[in-house]
Amino acid sequence: KSGAERPMINARENSDRFPPVKTQRLRFTIKSTTNLEPCIDELEVFNTRGENVALATTGTKRKSSGDIGVAERHELRFLNDGRYGNSRSWLSNTLGKGWVELEFPQEQQVERVVWSRDRDGKFTDRLATDYQIEISDAEGQWHTVADSTDRQKFDPKNKKLAKPTLKGLTPAENKRARPLFEEKSRTEKQIAQAVNLQKVFAGTFRTPDDIHLLNRGDPEQPKEAVTPAVLSALGNVTLPKESAEQDRRRALADWIASPQNPLTARVMVNRIWQGHFGTGFVQTPSDFGRMGMKPTHPELLDFLAAEFIRSGWSVKHMHRLILLSETYGQTSQTGEDNPTRRQSDKETTRPSDTEKSAASGVSPSSSALAIDSDVRFLWRYPSRRLEAESIRDSMLAVSGRLNLQMYGRGFNLFDQRGGLSGFDPIET
Repeated sequence: KSGAERPMINARENSDRFPPVKTQRLRFTIKSTTNLEPCIDELEVFNTRGENVALATTGTKRKSSGDIGVAERHELRFLNDGRYGNSRSWLSNTLGKGWVELEFPQEQQVERVVWSRDRDGKFTDRLATDYQIEISDAEGQWHTVADSTDRQKFDPKNKKLAKPTLKGLTPAENKRARPLFEEKSRTEKQIAQAVNLQKVFAGTFRTPDDIHLLNRGDPEQPKEAVTPAVLSALGNVTLPKESAEQDRRRALADWIASPQNPLTARVMVNRIWQGHFGTGFVQTPSDFGRMGMKPTHPELLDFLAAEFIRSGWSVKHMHRLILLSETYGQTSQTGEDNPTRRQSDKETTRPSDTEKSAASGVSPSSSALAIDSDVRFLWRYPSRRLEAESIRDSMLAVSGRLNLQMYGRGFNLFDQRGGLSGFDPIET
């Protein structure tokens, strides 16, 4: 023990660290509780490599002084199953006390125990307020490595997690410890600021519910089960009926990205082309069907799609192929704006075309502009609309307000006023 007073016990999470020691068995003994029989939702034991060696999946066995068994809610097997919460916890059968013991498959060098009443923070009753952690040596003798005697006295009225104090240290120890406590406090504030970001919704995969054909559409009359499949005319997906959700998603992804499926490659290549030229071969990139527009260069689209598949779906290869092409290297200026282009038109235009242009008083570039003003047939590089980010950064650079410092936190460009009233661009 360091002599410093450790935080008060709480229902959510408690950690006990001690000098590394080799053992194959560890016992957690509860001597008193806030009320009723003690309850623990998870008991974790960490070795010097930071691994939780108490998990049942590693082969660790457990036993206890006695249990109050409530099926699928309070069972001894939930003590080290790796899942938190009151609904999967161990409950002693003795009022105010009890013990649990873990036996590892092999000897471990352990240094920390983490335990909780309810890691979700919903239940605070049945909390152990006096406990002892022991390890067994090779001869079977038990030795205490940690207990609750150096913790702040439990106060049920104190809802906040207490901080460690320097009570119990000598003046010399206090002098050495105070700078460390101050540094710890500063670090905790930095961590709190870094993690105070916008949260995201996340979930876990589970086995999907069975889907059945319904007799006349009546959900009360289910018939045979429907298994994952695709249209037989478009190939087949071989998948066992009992496949998990992630396996089904993987099979669908493999089917979509199959080399025998040209649509995926054509859609992707069209979007890559759109990124470089502003418009794809198909102007409706999200609709390649009959309701969408036809491609301006169908043969080129098919060639690039085949090359995309041949290269192993390499996006980098497609970028290189497009950027090194003569089409991408064209100027975006017309003949009237570009003397070099105007001279080039005269040199490369067929005599018949030159004679027609001269007779009509219109240059070749003017003729092309009149026929294809949107540059859909790529007779020159199409003018691009500048994106908002480039406009913003350019304005800040000219005004001298562009922050060039790297690795900073992101910021919200818009100040939302709520509802559908719009957004007010701001600098934060």
